[in-house]
Amino acid sequence: LGLLGQAPFADVIGFNREATESTVYLIPRSKHLDRGSAEEMVAGEDDRVKEIKVPYHFNFHFANAYEDDERNVVIDSVLTDSVDLGLDMDGSVPVWVAADLDEFSPGRYDRLTVDPTGKTAPRMETKSRREPEFPTIPRELSSRRHRYAYTVGAHKDYETFPNGKGK
Repeated sequence: LGLLGQAPFADVIGFNREATESTVYLIPRSKHLDRGSAEEMVAGEDDRVKEIKVPYHFNFHFANAYEDDERNVVIDSVLTDSVDLGLDMDGSVPVWVAADLDEFSPGRYDRLTVDPTGKTAPRMETKSRREPEFPTIPRELSSRRHRYAYTVGAHKDYETFPNGKGK
């Protein structure tokens, strides 16, 4: 429904508020397979799909991913520690009027590095705490190492309240 414009996109995202970890699925590109194609793969049923548990987070805006020199997968995204999509807000007024931003979890630009072999534990590193959103990179660098990602964001790092909330 979200893709057809018949429901807000956030309304069609599923998530588990009780989760203690998140899952990253690594699916090899078809050109790197010795059999079949990536379209035929099913997570949990195909040994070519790698399922990696990582620290819990909600990832809404993705910047880029690439393989580093050690064949780890590096993923840059805007993350939050909890899901605050405003699903309970009054849709008849603008979000900046209806929302109490002090009740939302702040976003940050994080780099997650995962080892597809599972021999090394995933690493999460925060690159920016300036409320980044809508990250992008030059198109020609998609799936390649990049030096910069461009985002909108706050003019300074945020300071959260004792409950971990606040924007």
